[in-house]
Amino acid sequence: MKKLQEKYRDLPGEDMVRIICRAADGQRALDVVALDVRGLASFADYFVIMGGTSTRHVQGLAETLDREVASKRMKSAETEGLGEGQWILLDYNDVIVHIFHHEVRSHYDLEGLWHDAPRLDLSQPPPVVAEVAVKKPKKRAEKAAKATSPGPGRKKTSRPETKPVKSARGSSGPSSAKSAGKASGRSSARAAGRPGSPATRRSGSGGKK
Repeated sequence: MKKLQEKYRDLPGEDMVRIICRAADGQRALDVVALDVRGLASFADYFVIMGGTSTRHVQGLAETLDREVASKRMKSAETEGLGEGQWILLDYNDVIVHIFHHEVRSHYDLEGLWHDAPRLDLSQPPPVVAEVAVKKPKKRAEKAAKATSPGPGRKKTSRPETKPVKSARGSSGPSSAKSAGKASGRSSARAAGRPGSPATRRSGSGGKK
């Protein structure tokens, strides 16, 4: 049994039949018939029977229908009759699809075998089914978050800060005041020790009486 796409999982069986038949008509399937086997079969509610003109046509019909309603890609090993292309059986839970090569269909005559089953009127259009929003898996979201944030062993790279360069002339503050005070003190001491300085004159004149 194949798993349906999420948008089709709660759809009634009759609506699924119409969707499958519409897809089959788009691929020019031969003589599409839908049988209501409820009450006659315990393993399904509806049969959809159709034919193809060649082996490739039969395989193409199966691939188209499976792509339309199934949630996973078709595999030959999991699809009965796909490799031979003579009679392919697709099991969609309540709906079973039989795709025959046109020469093989008359040999098995499923319509005659299930002649008690009423046929559905396929002239009615199938329902419009809205697409289901795909939720992002939690694991992928966590993986993406880890990729963007630095881990314990990683260093967060940031742009280096540029510090303004202070010029010697325009510097100010406590260190500048201290250096300025030292410089003024040295110059005063040097000036006081010179012969022609006012301090030398005062000390000299004070010694003469």
